[in-house]
Amino acid sequence: MERLNGKVTPFKQLFHKWCALRNVPWRTKFFIGYDLNGNTYWEWTNDGNFLRMRRIKETVKERAFIADTFDTPPQWMQWLRHMRKEHPTLEELIADEQRQIRIKVLARQADERWKLEGEKMKREHEAALLAELGKINAQGIPRTQGEENIQDPQSGESNPWAGSELKEDPIEAAVIKPRR
Repeated sequence: MERLNGKVTPFKQLFHKWCALRNVPWRTKFFIGYDLNGNTYWEWTNDGNFLRMRRIKETVKERAFIADTFDTPPQWMQWLRHMRKEHPTLEELIADEQRQIRIKVLARQADERWKLEGEKMKREHEAALLAELGKINAQGIPRTQGEENIQDPQSGESNPWAGSELKEDPIEAAVIKPRR
């Protein structure tokens, strides 16, 4: 309950304990529990059928938009939809929150490991390519016609793409052959 100190006052907690008593004959609405945000969960009936109680959630404070109320934990959502009989305890909710924090830390560590592994593989690949290039240069294998570096006359820099320009227009060089 120390988790709820700033969210639910001690008087309100005492009132909720009184509302949780099921041996009061005129009561049709029973307090069930809290989530970590301080929202309360209730079971109630309006027709006296205590076999299948209706379940609701009451938020701590009014929200401007209805979408702001979608912070219900999955354990409470299962209870609200009658998918589980017993309501979740605060200890269960705290343990699940700690599990989520651990998973986020482990995921961040795994992402860092994968990033480092990718960088390591990239460096190894570059080293292997440089080693192969060194072998080719040491053997004196001549380069093909398009591989020579031609110097750009304006800047004086080596341009490996200078020899790749087309000598003729491919559209004009295309010939359409009629079918027979």
